[in-house]
Amino acid sequence: LVAELERIHSHLLWLGVAMHIIGFDTLFMHIWRDREYVQDLLEIITGNRVNYAYNTIGGVRRDVDEKKIKLVKDYMEILKKAYDKTVQAIVQDPVITARVKEVGVLTKEEAKRYGVVGPTARASGVAIDVRKDDPYAAYDKLDWDIVVFEDGDVLAKTLVRVYEIYESIKMVVESLEKLPPGPIVTEVSRFPPGEAFGRVEAPRGELTYYIKSNGTNVPERVKVRTPSFMNIASVKPMLLEETIADAPLIFASVDPCLACTERVIIVDSRTNDKEILTFDQFMIKYRRKRK
Repeated sequence: LVAELERIHSHLLWLGVAMHIIGFDTLFMHIWRDREYVQDLLEIITGNRVNYAYNTIGGVRRDVDEKKIKLVKDYMEILKKAYDKTVQAIVQDPVITARVKEVGVLTKEEAKRYGVVGPTARASGVAIDVRKDDPYAAYDKLDWDIVVFEDGDVLAKTLVRVYEIYESIKMVVESLEKLPPGPIVTEVSRFPPGEAFGRVEAPRGELTYYIKSNGTNVPERVKVRTPSFMNIASVKPMLLEETIADAPLIFASVDPCLACTERVIIVDSRTNDKEILTFDQFMIKYRRKRK
């Protein structure tokens, strides 16, 4: 429930920003107005609008009662009606189509070569989605479809997100109808030593976690690979032979989260030694000393 509300909020945020980059600020404001419905629901369910802290080890922090279930269903109905008008404006407006069609193309072969994930991959005809390929939570109990387009341009990336919102709305309602009764969290008394790997389908694509436990409640190692880490590199072939004016829109089409990629590997060309640094660490260690 919360994961799909988050996907709706994330895709609406992206759509609004995309319309702003194109110059369609009226539609940008309409989309972000609709996004408020989702933000309100997330606050009602989790207590927060952006950083939910809803999932916890063994379950979730808060239950969803009948009053909240009715409220979510009512909001989803209101959102869908408002969103229908937004989709009509995006799909039927010839100016928007002309601005994004055949711009920033990422072919299916390039998508596979760069290892892109999420809507960026699905817009290039690569039908991958962790929710289908490796189901977790309740995704194997819900009726929904992967949204795939073949053209690989900015229009295709837009349409994937546009129609994924419909699938998410459908899943939100169905998950409420199938929500089982019972406890919301399982008691966890110990953290056994060992290694674990998990992945989920975040709004931008496959998000993976590797954790190594030493038997305490503080992990010995945590490695996160965000979807933006995979997708941003694919902007390079998208930009080839395109205009400067299209560059911001092409870069935005992968929905980049720069904070998710704020690290670089420094390689010593003489010894081949490597170290991974954040941007702040890099600036402190390698900035030039002023006279």
